[in-house]
Amino acid sequence: MPEGLKDPEGNWFAIHSGTLGFMVNVDALDCAPVPTSWEDLLKPEYQGMVGYLDPASAFVGYVGAVAVNLAILAEKPAKPTLVMVHHHPFISGIDHMDSQPLINPNAFAEVISKHAQVERVLCGHLHRSVQARFANTLAISCPGVSHQVSLDLTRNGPSRFQLEPPGYLLHQWSKANGMITHQGLIDHYPGSFPFYDANGLID
Repeated sequence: MPEGLKDPEGNWFAIHSGTLGFMVNVDALDCAPVPTSWEDLLKPEYQGMVGYLDPASAFVGYVGAVAVNLAILAEKPAKPTLVMVHHHPFISGIDHMDSQPLINPNAFAEVISKHAQVERVLCGHLHRSVQARFANTLAISCPGVSHQVSLDLTRNGPSRFQLEPPGYLLHQWSKANGMITHQGLIDHYPGSFPFYDANGLID
């Protein structure tokens, strides 16, 4: 390395750059066109045909997935977007769950806050529906489908769960109303029943 580029105390760092691309087996496409974008890979004709390094076990796969998502956010600033992570990036008040949050939520918030098209940040992990303001948008955890974490907001409360009804979130977007989120329970209940009959409101 040229002397003029060396730190007198021997400090240094390396920059790595790479190009992400598609390798396509055209014989396996079964007459489908060759994909030319990441969004193409979401089309139904490619279902079950896409392979990728597992971001949970291969760092190259993780970095690639992050880079692609950042690029798509930057390219489509007007497209309403949901961003999904597993661990919650906010403080829920349930202490034993808050000891296992999203790692480095401030860095995540810095990214999200730059993209006004992010309508929701969705997460799981809490096994309870919790909403919080986060990075200029709304963060929501989805209720669990197996059990719910006990709603205990006492300091250093015990790690417990209970068998409340499983639930889900349904997100509906329209140009007129934006993003609306509904919560439903997964079970069989009596109903539905009318509010009105031929005589008006039923009391």
